[in-house]
Amino acid sequence: MTNRERLTANGTKLIADPIQNIQGFKLLSLKLQGSIASIVRGISSIPCVTELHIEPLSDDTENIDHEGLLSAFQRLKSLWSLIISINFNSRLTEDGFTCLIDKVKESPALSSLEVQIFHCKNMKDNSFKALAQLFTSYKLLIKLDIMFLAINFTDNGMLSLAHSLGFLTQLTNFSFSVSESKVVSDEAMAQVFNGLSKLERLVHLELNFWECPKVGDATISSIENLLRSCPSITFFDLTQDDQCKGLTDDGLNALASGLSTYTNFTHFRINLLADQTSEAAALNIIDALVLQEKLRPVSYTHLRAHETGRNLVCRLLLEKK
Repeated sequence: MTNRERLTANGTKLIADPIQNIQGFKLLSLKLQGSIASIVRGISSIPCVTELHIEPLSDDTENIDHEGLLSAFQRLKSLWSLIISINFNSRLTEDGFTCLIDKVKESPALSSLEVQIFHCKNMKDNSFKALAQLFTSYKLLIKLDIMFLAINFTDNGMLSLAHSLGFLTQLTNFSFSVSESKVVSDEAMAQVFNGLSKLERLVHLELNFWECPKVGDATISSIENLLRSCPSITFFDLTQDDQCKGLTDDGLNALASGLSTYTNFTHFRINLLADQTSEAAALNIIDALVLQEKLRPVSYTHLRAHETGRNLVCRLLLEKK
């Protein structure tokens, strides 16, 4: 692929005039940063883009050009991968985010979506509801990555999202990362994985919880139930830090119980740091896995569980023989 066939601008604003100057390019990958209006101008000018990364910084005005945004996404007939990043620099409102997400489903070939929201005070429960509406109406996604860092959402937003995931019947890859969530309950987080349990094609599951003090046994138990319900899953990766205070031996033992009957993994890794779990509970997970004939330890990690003065760390990496 030559430079003329691919244009990726990291950290560069491509709006208005620059876009007009590259209409002759066979553009495959593009990153746009700016107001919704400038993003509309950008993607309207280059409908051949297949991979798009947008960073909306503002709504522009109170009157968003809904028709222009709709038309822009309808023109992206080759778009298969979309990344939406919203960070602390963004002044985007929930109305602007909702408008943007609502138009995403107009891209007929979209199969991969990544949503990153970092330290954005404007994004709250309605942002989750906007994503939920997208998932219930657009069911062609194969790959979905969601990353939330330090945003102001509650159980209501998380439950809206959880109830919509079961509609993504074509989904094979799901990555879910939540950091610095002080409010969402263990029970609400657990519903995310109860929703996923309906998906028969799910193969890849990657989960990360950092500084989520209410995440614990209910979430881990729902993950175990998901693994039981979806024998198609072969890649499983779970990371949870020691700020997830709700995790106890009961949660680890429930996970071990389910794993003892599960033999489809080609990759399995758990990184758990917890003050309130015992070495015996972690070893139960190891026993549940190494007793399976189709699994063997690999690499330097060698199924070790060791205890430091503060944390119990269990790291597993398994593959099929």
